[in-house]
This record gives sequence, C-alpha cells and structure tokens, in this order.
Amino acid sequence: MQRRGIVKGSHCVDSTSAGRICMRLVRAVAHRALFPLVLSLLVASAAHAAVRMSVPMSIASEPGDLINVPVSLDNASGVLSYFFEISFDSAILECESVDKGTLTSTWGDPTVNPQSDRVSVAALGTTSLTGAGSLVVLHLRVKESATNGQSSALHFEGAELNDTAIPVETSDGEVLISAVVHMTVPEAIMTTPGAEINVDVTLDDASGVFAYFFDLYYDSDILEHLGTERGTLTWGWGDPTVNPQPGNVSVGGFGATELAGFGSLATIRFQVKPSATPGQTSPLRFETYELNDTAIAVSTTDGSVDVVESVPLGSSSLLTFLLLGTGVLILTRWSHVECASLLANMHVGQQAVQRNSGSKLPHSTLEERL
Repeated sequence: MQRRGIVKGSHCVDSTSAGRICMRLVRAVAHRALFPLVLSLLVASAAHAAVRMSVPMSIASEPGDLINVPVSLDNASGVLSYFFEISFDSAILECESVDKGTLTSTWGDPTVNPQSDRVSVAALGTTSLTGAGSLVVLHLRVKESATNGQSSALHFEGAELNDTAIPVETSDGEVLISAVVHMTVPEAIMTTPGAEINVDVTLDDASGVFAYFFDLYYDSDILEHLGTERGTLTWGWGDPTVNPQPGNVSVGGFGATELAGFGSLATIRFQVKPSATPGQTSPLRFETYELNDTAIAVSTTDGSVDVVESVPLGSSSLLTFLLLGTGVLILTRWSHVECASLLANMHVGQQAVQRNSGSKLPHSTLEERL
C-alpha cells in the first residue's frame, strides 16, 4: 500500500519522514533565542478575541488648552508591540508630544511621527503587557484661533498589535471647543406697580453662537409679559420665536452668521401689574437653556424684580437738585454720565469766575454723592 506524502517537485516524502522533519525544525527553533517570542505571538494570536483600542469619546476644551488624550486597550494580554495612526483637524489641534502610558511604563520610549493633521506612534517591548490601560498619552494643543462650537474628530487611520497577529477594533473620539458661556439677566430690578421694564438676556461671550433657546420663569401674579424683541447681538437675525405662557416665556432664535462679543440675545418686556404691592418679588429664573443645540456649555445667573413704593436714587438716574449762583433751584433727572459732565463744566466755569472775581459758585453736595 502506498503512503501519502508531501510532494515537492518530483520528490515525495512520506508522512513518517515529514513528521521527523517537523520535529527537527521545532528542536532547531527551540535552541534559538527567538523561540519564546514566537511562542508568545502564536499563543496570543490563538487566544485573543479582538482588542479594543480607543480614545475618549468626547473631550471639552477651550482655545489654548493643552489636552491629554490617552490611547487605551481594554485587554493588553500578550501584547508585545503596537502601532497606530490618529488623524485630527489641523485648523483646531496640533500634537505637541507623546508620553508612555500606564501599560508601557517599563518599555522604552515610543517612536513618534507627528504631522500637521495626524500622529503615528509605535513601540515594542521584551515583556508582554497585561490588563487594561493606556499605551500612550497624546498631548494635543487647541489652537488659539479655534472658536466655540468647533470640533475635531480623533480618528484611527490604522492600528496593529503584534504586527497584526492580534485583531484590533478601534473607537474614535472627538475634541469639542466649548468654553463655558454665561447667560444672565439683571440681578435685581427695582420698580413700582404699573411700571414697564425691559429685561435683557445677555451672553458674556457669544463667539461661534448660531442658535439659542431658553425658558425664563417669573411670577405671573406680579409680572405680565408684553413682548420679546431681538437683542444687540441678534439684531442682524430674524425675529425670535416666542412662546409666552403665564409664568413662563420660551424664546429661541438662529441665524446664518455666527455671533461674537458681549451683548443681549433678546429683550423681554414686562409690565408690573398694578395690583402688585411693595415688598413683593418675582424671580427671573432660567429653567432650560441651550446654545448651538447644547454644543456650547452654558452657565446661568438668575435675577429678580422687586416691587417698591418708589424707585430710590440709584445707578440708573438721579433726582438732582442744584443751587446755582443765581439762586435758581433746578429739579431734573440725569444719568451719572450727564451729572459728571455737568459737574466738569461747572468746575471750569467756577475756576474762571474765581480767577476774575475771587468768588466761588455755591453748589449742592451732588459731587460727593457721585
């Protein structure tokens, strides 16, 4: 009976001889220093399910920030080498440096090839890794020119473990430029029953904003909503969408051009009900608020409307009594700027009179109050 064998060209080797040859090859490899590495790779490739290599799903940052991005494995058992390449938006990010991670702290420094829109990293070690952790930490700088609402994907262009012997699945991430923007209403508005007031809803930095929404709650027993208009920031946009309800007004708007700078999104007009009594207070409270469909982080400062018998002398205007040199008593209502301008002119005139006559114009203590 003829034995089956291994045929190469015109030569035939029976199965018994083939077995002896394989054993000799194994013994030859066993005497070489690479046998442990070969065996580790074979075991690893046979035992491993796909390993997940990932970066954080979402990282919020501000222009100029230096962010740390760990590149992690969920199961590093048997890993002796790695390679990956991650791309990003060069208009938003740049790679400054790469450090070893928690898994590779005993290995040598990785080989890094940074480019304008990507970075590739590779390393190998003499001892295999175990557990979960980071291979490296990428240090990425957010460019100063980046604006609120922009984002950059962190995309794996390629990834290998043990020279493709271990299968890899990758999970991309994103860097979102999101400085916290403050949305505010006046902290306290003092007014009288029956008066009309304007409440400005302002942003301290509207850079990159192209859409907004907020709910503002108030006491409907004290205030009545009269209307809502565009603010100083949104004057070039269309009229806002307004949904007034007793005790609540919802306002939203969007535009084709992004906003910039400080100013008001909208101005809400209220009337203090004539039935309101001094001592009552209505809150002005944000319940819901969004910028760019939640892409920009927002913090809010609430306010209030305080009902008083009469508006005291305050920062907005002054009930002013001036006794001029002619003995005429003038009663008027001026702003601080107008009063300061008047006082400056009075001082000039007073100095001229003093130079000519040595006299001094009498005036009230208005200057002391300013």
